[in-house]
Amino acid sequence: MQKWILFALVVLLIGVPAIGYAQDGTPAFPYLIINAQSVNLRSGPGAEFTSLGVMHGGEAYHITGMTNDRIWFFIEDTPFGDGWVRGRYIIFRGDITAVPVISDYEGDLQTSTFVVAINIPVYDDIRGQQVGLLSPAEYPVTARSPLGGWVRLDTAAFGSVWTQYSRGFFRGLWDLLPVIDQGGSNDVVIELAEPYLIINTNALNIRTGPDVKYQAVGSLRGGTSYNIDGKSPDGIWFHITSTPYGSGWVRGRYIIFRGDLGAIPYIYEPYGELQASYLYAHIFIPVYTHPNGTQLGLVPGQTEYLITGRSYDGRWLLIRTSQFGEVWTQYSRGSFRGYWYNIPVILNPVPSTATPAAPSTGSSGSSGPTWIPWS
Repeated sequence: MQKWILFALVVLLIGVPAIGYAQDGTPAFPYLIINAQSVNLRSGPGAEFTSLGVMHGGEAYHITGMTNDRIWFFIEDTPFGDGWVRGRYIIFRGDITAVPVISDYEGDLQTSTFVVAINIPVYDDIRGQQVGLLSPAEYPVTARSPLGGWVRLDTAAFGSVWTQYSRGFFRGLWDLLPVIDQGGSNDVVIELAEPYLIINTNALNIRTGPDVKYQAVGSLRGGTSYNIDGKSPDGIWFHITSTPYGSGWVRGRYIIFRGDLGAIPYIYEPYGELQASYLYAHIFIPVYTHPNGTQLGLVPGQTEYLITGRSYDGRWLLIRTSQFGEVWTQYSRGSFRGYWYNIPVILNPVPSTATPAAPSTGSSGSSGPTWIPWS
């Protein structure tokens, strides 16, 4: 029985580096553990770089660098040499501030291939003369036509030839392929225009930063187009210019992209104002000096109040009013609008110094806070 226990412990420790620890108990150097069934090790920090090999879940490796956005990590001494892995698929151990940022990196870009399952015809040009039939195999792709209906293959039997995209299965990154208008000896490489996008939904928020937590500054109509001058580190958000609301960010899910995605620079920081949150009071609601504290009075309904803080359990909100300044009320007293995680948590609320108001008659002439429009 003891032998089996010892064997199990040895199996669990396979792939885990000899991690040293400092006097305070923290790891002496950062490392990571693969937290997926399999993860590609790449030659550069991006899916567009070549996969050097596949790492397996549970394996651990030292970290010697990372990208500025902390999305990709450079590891060493793997079975495939040194390379990059995506942070989404790892468990980090150690002090991340001790990992140096690598901004100057290079690596082989991912190779695109075309898998042929049956004999297919190949041509000397796009819609050109047929030169023969290509046998089933996997061939490197070196270019594509402007509309993507044709791909150029590198073959041993016929050299560089063209075939229709529908004749096989494409593998790789489509956007990395050069766009060529003519084949053969008269290659004309298409220079893509300045990148722009088209709003592909009825209405789309433009925000001060690349996330829903940032303030919406306006709404763009579907079908309108705007120039792009930057993208977020994860490639999900795009920074656009010359809109009716100035410059800002839109989410890529709701747009049609035009141009060369690789030509758009990353924008890391700074970003803009975070989205504000509000409590809409439908009727008069009571406000207090602090959670479960002394009631100060009532504030009018049909009004939106800016939220500046919340209790740890989320049951109480600190709101800004014109009568009492910043006071507390219960979350259940109104309708919440905004982004919950932007609201600071106040662990030890200080009681408000506001003076309780005289009993309200509830008349329509009662003064109320300034209306804050929702955007």
